[in-house]
Amino acid sequence: MEIAAKGNQTGQTLIETVVAIFILITGVVSALALAKYSFRYTDASSKQIFATALARQSMEAVKNMRDTNWLDDTLVDCSAEFSQAAGNQYCYNNWLSKTYVLGSASAGKAGVNYAVDYSPATNSWNLAASPLNYILYYDPSTGNYSNVKTSGAMASIYSRMVNIVQDFSAPFNIANNPRLVVTTTVWWYDQHCPQTSNPATLLPSCKIILQMYLTNWRDY
Repeated sequence: MEIAAKGNQTGQTLIETVVAIFILITGVVSALALAKYSFRYTDASSKQIFATALARQSMEAVKNMRDTNWLDDTLVDCSAEFSQAAGNQYCYNNWLSKTYVLGSASAGKAGVNYAVDYSPATNSWNLAASPLNYILYYDPSTGNYSNVKTSGAMASIYSRMVNIVQDFSAPFNIANNPRLVVTTTVWWYDQHCPQTSNPATLLPSCKIILQMYLTNWRDY
């Protein structure tokens, strides 16, 4: 008895199956790697944006302290300091220390490091020179970040330090009228940024640094 031969049948060989699985795995791994990178980039961007807001907040606070010193001070005739014979030059001689002490001439170019905090109790900003640490504590009841740990507050991943230098280099080499160089550094820690009290040891991707200059411009 003769059995008719069946037509040629095509099927998937083992090699083809392995290749297909390899391509599938490569696509999945690539998608996961892209998602991981995207999440890391988004997380880093969010921290940088928030750190920038914290830095700008403290710089505005220092600027307001300068302005408060003006408001609390009294104009005096300081023509002699500007080598003017006519008594028509008036100054705020206590603009650096009337209410808030902003830096120190004796500190030189190193300046003075501060923690800058807002106190809801007194509705005012405060400067604390050379604090024990610069960690910011988050108070969920008020939404404030402060260097002072209050009841219910918990340590955040952020730290903030404000450095103020009294610059007496020309043309600011006039008594009581230096230029203030205010530098704010905000840093954080996560799996890519180590926890430290010295931001100078961190990579640029783990901190935000902003700088501004303040002068006693009302005297000019």
